[in-house]
Amino acid sequence: MSLRRLGGRFAGAILATAVVPSVAAGPIRVRADEVVGPLPAIHGVNSGPLVRDAWRPDTTQPDIDMSAEFAATRIPESRLHDEGAGDMDALWLPRNGDALTFAGYDPADDANWNPVGLAALDARMAAADAVGTANYLRCGHSRIEIPPGSGNFPYAKIPDDFDVWAAACVEIVARMRAAGHVVDRIEVWNEPYYAEFWEGTALEYLDLYERTHAAAHARFGDDIAVGIHSIRGPWGQAASLAIQQRNTDADPDNDVVVDFWVAHQYLRRPHQIVENVYEDVVDVIDGVPQKVPPIEQYFEVVGLPPDLPVVVSEWNRGTGVGSEFARTAAGLPVLLGGLAYMADMHPSAGPHNVVMGHFYSARGGLWDEGEGPLAVGDPRPAGILWELYGASMLATTPSRIGIDGLFATEDPNDPDRGEERVGIGGISDDRRQLQVLVGWFDNRGADLYVDEIGAAEATEVLFVGLEPGSWELSAARIEDDGGPFYDRHGQLVTLAEGTFPVGPDGSLTWTVDLSRNAVTFVSARWIGPPDDGGTTGTTGTGTESSGTGSTGTPGGTMPGDGTGTSAGEADGGGGCTCRSAGPGEAPVSPAHVAWVAVLGFVGRRRGRTRARRPRCAPGDVGR
Repeated sequence: MSLRRLGGRFAGAILATAVVPSVAAGPIRVRADEVVGPLPAIHGVNSGPLVRDAWRPDTTQPDIDMSAEFAATRIPESRLHDEGAGDMDALWLPRNGDALTFAGYDPADDANWNPVGLAALDARMAAADAVGTANYLRCGHSRIEIPPGSGNFPYAKIPDDFDVWAAACVEIVARMRAAGHVVDRIEVWNEPYYAEFWEGTALEYLDLYERTHAAAHARFGDDIAVGIHSIRGPWGQAASLAIQQRNTDADPDNDVVVDFWVAHQYLRRPHQIVENVYEDVVDVIDGVPQKVPPIEQYFEVVGLPPDLPVVVSEWNRGTGVGSEFARTAAGLPVLLGGLAYMADMHPSAGPHNVVMGHFYSARGGLWDEGEGPLAVGDPRPAGILWELYGASMLATTPSRIGIDGLFATEDPNDPDRGEERVGIGGISDDRRQLQVLVGWFDNRGADLYVDEIGAAEATEVLFVGLEPGSWELSAARIEDDGGPFYDRHGQLVTLAEGTFPVGPDGSLTWTVDLSRNAVTFVSARWIGPPDDGGTTGTTGTGTESSGTGSTGTPGGTMPGDGTGTSAGEADGGGGCTCRSAGPGEAPVSPAHVAWVAVLGFVGRRRGRTRARRPRCAPGDVGR
């Protein structure tokens, strides 16, 4: 395998390359003394906060309202796609058979617009506005087959008048802005490289994009951004050549102007998103590239600006059935990796320019839509991950910190397989609270899409740069209820917790059991100065199966040796084992008993209860 050791200032930095069959995962170093920039709000979604069970905006399908989830999770942007509202065929009335027609029609004429569709779009955007989520409009169509199974995709037919279609797209934005909604970014069409979306050529798509771009800027000036779908693959070769010829000639007025680039990333390995954006430089032999170039190299070749913003407007763990495996707890390292790597590539972190990601999708992927028509049920495992990142980390630890000990491998015989440890961490403004998400991905076995959490290994987590004093530490793993892989629900299960001293050197080592194909959430919080001014110990361990730790010199104590209980051992990990504090031992504080409460919204459930593993009570020792 090709090994990429990640660490230092950015998790995406390549420190070494080697060929190894597997990785011996070493310790993780959390650098509270190294703030590398803000945690970016790149956890956008497709769909919501109002979603429907069907894609068509008809009055027989009531809205499913996820506004509370969106607000608490601070979803920064939602892309209108695959949900009915916003589809051109749901808004534009003139038809020619089973396809739309535009030639000879005026988009300014109310008679050409479906009031039901406009009302649905208005309600959808109003719901997003109310929770602080930006509206990202995809002008075009969802994948609609009429009748289902027929192979007939009527809305994939190219418009019969590109100028009128472009004016209609701009009119949608104008009407929604007039209604008070914020629409700053629009995307022209969806996946034109697939015949079920677009029956035309890449050159015809480029023409439609340019006309829409011109119409939007003629009406709104610079107060709009228009995105073009990636055309860097074989399907788009003719359009890519046209861009290259125009953007590298002597006439800048002839350039193809692009506001932002739209990419879709369906990942088998988390690090593939980095490779697709900038890392895998493509060799050109006899004028023929050996594979599709990464996005940034493509920009250089065709003459687009190197800092052109990139929006990953769809991404997930694989496509089809593969993305349904993202509903398992074992699929979360891919999703955490996607978030962490996009944060690495955010302009606030360095030279790259990935400005937003839209997970596909909030509709069914983050929160269960519920058993009733208006209900929102339990969070999926991915929903808990989004809540931890948005509701907790962005809210309370908004500055990103360095993490050492991350890595990524790739099987040279199968680029979809490998092993990775991914992570992202934040620190509060007063530097007294840290939160870290760590994931361990490994699909080197038989199954490409692993759906069960693997074996755990005791892993040292070394904190450096902490303020001396007493620190409250907690570790929890996102698990699922073990149902069918496409319909699992998540729960946050405490692995270890305790209160530990930090000495003048500002370091603390804690041992936590990290499992393969799982995501673990580690929280550290300063709760006060040393008890009596003595030198405090700086090494301790707290795992689900043991509670061993060394003690410092007088003035700081930690749990002594102890063995695990069946709560932590019976299922191979995942219990919070507790016992009464012994002589000289530091008991658990009431504050850390409710550590999940600081997350507020995380992992809430409606109308369902599940057996929870034991939690430590005040006066107990947690391990």
